[in-house]
Amino acid sequence: MPPVKRLDRYVLAIFVPALLLFCLGLLVLAVSIDTIVNRGDFARLQDESPTSFAVKYYLLRLPMFLRMILPFVPLFAAALTVVILGRTNQLTPIVSSGMSLRRVYVPFLIGSVLCAFAIAGIEEWVLPPLMPEIAETEALLAAKEKSYSVILSDRNGNHVFAPVYDHSEQMMSGDGRRGILVVQIGADGLRRRVLHCEEAWYDGKKGGWVLYNGEIKHYVDGVQVEIDPGPQGAPRAPSSEIPADGLLLPSDIEPAMIRRGADMVKRFVDFESAKAAVAEHREIPELTTRLVDKFTYPFSAILILMLGLPFVSSMESKSLIGRSILTLLACAGYFVTYLVGQDFANQAIVPSVAGCWGPTVLFGCLAAAHYGMIRT
Repeated sequence: MPPVKRLDRYVLAIFVPALLLFCLGLLVLAVSIDTIVNRGDFARLQDESPTSFAVKYYLLRLPMFLRMILPFVPLFAAALTVVILGRTNQLTPIVSSGMSLRRVYVPFLIGSVLCAFAIAGIEEWVLPPLMPEIAETEALLAAKEKSYSVILSDRNGNHVFAPVYDHSEQMMSGDGRRGILVVQIGADGLRRRVLHCEEAWYDGKKGGWVLYNGEIKHYVDGVQVEIDPGPQGAPRAPSSEIPADGLLLPSDIEPAMIRRGADMVKRFVDFESAKAAVAEHREIPELTTRLVDKFTYPFSAILILMLGLPFVSSMESKSLIGRSILTLLACAGYFVTYLVGQDFANQAIVPSVAGCWGPTVLFGCLAAAHYGMIRT
């Protein structure tokens, strides 16, 4: 057997069990933390046994937790493998024989690539069929009085995006960063009005939602027009304000139609459904961000490994704690930047492509340069 293949098998014999161990351990940790957070909601269940419901609740969500932890698993498993090889004095003879450390770490890279494919597969094929059932279990938790990123459409051509919906108050609202967005589409398929507001309350007697604190942008043939000429020939304003006493939006959308947990159904959809949602609701940047995220998020497993592995690859065992802290800081820096980019994209501060791909490309270059610093 060639020595390189023998070495790969030896490294994999440590790396694969470590991969499975960390995967299982992080899953248990994630489920335990979530159980502690939701234990009060489970205790309030009346129609089902709290224990059996909790088992079903977390079995359905295991793929979601797996998607969340997989980016970190290859790095943790690789770090443990390097520590074991170093503590047993097996890494020094390998390097002394002329073998590059980067070559020794090839199984780690392959493992991170496989994890990236696993993340993409979970998002595309595993989670979408489970989301309706996940939404049903979410709806059964009585304490879940708010839904987030709610997207609705009615037969009047109104397309509504509400960052927050309060089920008990029957009220839509912004989340402090984004307001409510209503796009009215005419029979010709073109925009007639775009409304931005901070609150919308349901009024059953009036047959619709009353909007407050916002503005109206008017369109003719899909092109925004100016209205409300100012006094003495002053320039016309590009939009008008919603009256102080509110603006009625006639709609057949009723509170009973907005199920608790309904926002969960659209959180993870397959690629074709995500494309269709973007085409239908072009005014909602969050949908475009979710579509782009399907391409960028799987890369996180590879980037985190390449960012952190050089810190743990040094053979000075006395600095293990310091190197571990640097590794965590590098990973945290990437994820914070990625989440901030997504948040800016959702608020339309930057394009969705820039918000998701920008941090990925930036840290990808840093990771490649950092990985190249591993001693040969």
